[in-house]
Amino acid sequence: MLWTPNTSGGYDLAIYDFGGVESYFIDINNNNEIAGSHIFAPERRNAIFWQNGTKTDLPGLGGDENFALALNDSTSIVGYVDGDGTINGANRYSAAIWQKDANGNFALTALGTSGFEQSFAKNINGIGQIVGQFTNGAGAELTSTPFLWDNGTFNPLGNLGGTKGDALSINQAGQIVGFSNDAAEAARASLWQKGQVFDLNNLVTNGSGWVLSHATGINDRGQIIGYGTFTDSLGQTETRAFSLETVPESDLTVGILVIGGLGLLSYKSRRK
Repeated sequence: MLWTPNTSGGYDLAIYDFGGVESYFIDINNNNEIAGSHIFAPERRNAIFWQNGTKTDLPGLGGDENFALALNDSTSIVGYVDGDGTINGANRYSAAIWQKDANGNFALTALGTSGFEQSFAKNINGIGQIVGQFTNGAGAELTSTPFLWDNGTFNPLGNLGGTKGDALSINQAGQIVGFSNDAAEAARASLWQKGQVFDLNNLVTNGSGWVLSHATGINDRGQIIGYGTFTDSLGQTETRAFSLETVPESDLTVGILVIGGLGLLSYKSRRK
């Protein structure tokens, strides 16, 4: 689905059917270019690029499924591909980037796994920095490590003491958000910047009832969105969205940590 602003101040909706089983638009850039995926047959998925009504299947490595999750304004697309080279109903994923060559065709670069079993690219900023997740194991034995890929090098990010984490979004300043499990293996919405990891729950007013579990996006103004849980006075817990605002300080970290008012922002979200 694509919503486009119209002259009446609203939006027009267009729905595209690519056939097969299902299709998804996942991300859009400022040039109205879209990245997503198309399940064209059971357990077969192509990463896709869409522009001006035309769908392009992105190249893969001969495996079952490929995913495109994000793109920047330079039309660099990131996601992950099945790298085992076989249609076998099993997947071994590698983080990937698709970029246009001199002829305007997309070329795939598999970024590898840096010694882990699998890797997944989740987001890319305007200068080509990529964030995502390494994994080892599966099911109850799964462990995961958030990473930053910068200038050809993987850099594992710090954690809050647990065995799972994921980097989901990066802005132009290189600030990264996602989640990291703490020592009790509870997911905590996290911010990585200047080589440090911060638990965003430190911004919530004590006793507010909020637990911020996942930060899913950060823009170039430093505004963060995500979701967590809110427990009311009757002990009822619900999953709810949150947004966090920065304050005008010369150093963003100081600006965030010194203001208890961010707990009030969560409260305002709860009231709404």
